[in-house]
Amino acid sequence: MQAWLSNLKLAIIEEDINALEDLLDSFAPQNMNTQELIEAKALIEEAFVLMQNKKAVLAVNMKKIQRAKEFLKS
Repeated sequence: MQAWLSNLKLAIIEEDINALEDLLDSFAPQNMNTQELIEAKALIEEAFVLMQNKKAVLAVNMKKIQRAKEFLKS
């Protein structure tokens, strides 16, 4: 399970949302010891914060595009 944790760390560092989704879908806590579970919890929390930030940026960009589209229509 150490490879899963390493891949999760890498996906967070690279801000790779697709890789994060794949890794979180394949999360198997029954295969982890207590220390790995603690580390996984911290990393999953960090991934959640990253996804929330990306979502906020995307919402701002979508609003900008909508305003530009409305401007071009007028």
